[in-house]
Amino acid sequence: MMIQNRYILQKYQGIRSRYTCPACGKKRQFARYIDTETGQHLSEDCGRCNREDNCGYHLTPSEFFVKTGKKPYLSDYPKKNELNRNPITHDLRAVDTKLPPKITRFDPAIMERSLTAYNQNNLALFLSDQFHPEAVREALSQYKVGTSRHWPGSTVFWQIDHAGEVRAGKIMQYATTGRRVKEPYSRITWAHSVLKIEMELQQCFFGQHLLPQFPEKTVCLAESEKSALIASICLPQYLWLATGGKNGARWTDPEAFEPLRGRTIILWPDLGAWEAWSEKAKELKALAKITVSDLLERKATASDRQKGLDIADYLLREPGIYTPPPPKPQTFNIEPAIYTDPLPTPQVFNISDLEKLALEIIGERNSATFERIISDIQNKGHQEPAAIFAAMIDQKIISPAVQPKDYFCLQGSTPF
Repeated sequence: MMIQNRYILQKYQGIRSRYTCPACGKKRQFARYIDTETGQHLSEDCGRCNREDNCGYHLTPSEFFVKTGKKPYLSDYPKKNELNRNPITHDLRAVDTKLPPKITRFDPAIMERSLTAYNQNNLALFLSDQFHPEAVREALSQYKVGTSRHWPGSTVFWQIDHAGEVRAGKIMQYATTGRRVKEPYSRITWAHSVLKIEMELQQCFFGQHLLPQFPEKTVCLAESEKSALIASICLPQYLWLATGGKNGARWTDPEAFEPLRGRTIILWPDLGAWEAWSEKAKELKALAKITVSDLLERKATASDRQKGLDIADYLLREPGIYTPPPPKPQTFNIEPAIYTDPLPTPQVFNISDLEKLALEIIGERNSATFERIISDIQNKGHQEPAAIFAAMIDQKIISPAVQPKDYFCLQGSTPF
């Protein structure tokens, strides 16, 4: 605990207490860690960038010690209470500097349990107003987009790599207009921070897990996750990924870009970022066949440029570009007899009793299969469990989970 408390981010004391980020190069956006015993910075690159959405750089003290091989507590600086003393020889107690390895991947079960409650997810509701609900449901399922209660209506964009490992979950709050909430501050955070999981953030492209599924598709790379979702609905002939920001996930680093090696790629920068992304494309041309679309630059008005519009804004502005597919019937993998056989005389169930029973069986943050729900209803001594299950569905007390398939959860439940 002492190690955790000794090194803290420098408190804001005006612009002089904020520095240039070593990752994105933005001035006055970087908070450095200080040693509270000496009042000195640990290092020029040990700290956190305030631009979490566009950069996300964060080198913690423990990562700094592992990276440099330096030992905690053995600083080059004297302690505050020793600044005016003559140098003396210290009998230092042995310090165990072997730090435990940090978690770098999420338990997939955490992600799966967030893939629900879209009736409370402002971005999902906005998309359902713009496109056919079935197309939206398919996109949310394919890209593993979740819901969070951290802020009302929040969305979780899970970053899953090409090996299927869950690397990060970015939580963002959207208004019902589909725009991000930025007042009184930008509502962006990370799932591991909300869940208080000590984790080393190793980001990847949003949608990267889809690369092995579509090896022949041209990859289109947008900045924002929302843009990738919308474009995947409107232009499904391409595979849409997102960097998470202009310099998000350090996407031009060779290690981050490696999964795209050999692919045909079209970059879709937001307005105002075309020149920067064109330079990045030159750096990466040896790894993949890359072109940078200038469509937005050619179509943009002065107002568009001022707003910094992206590909999604143009697709939403021109609805004729997209023809929604016919609706698909919603089906569940359960015994057909439950729905096709005549049911007994309809029973009247008390809604509060049904809600209490569902909470006992499923739990606030869990899900269960149809078979388990029926079995648990029977085990609690209730007759005609199928009728009770149907009543729970009809009263919207439980609903099908997007993932895992064939599971049901409490209506509106999400793990965080």
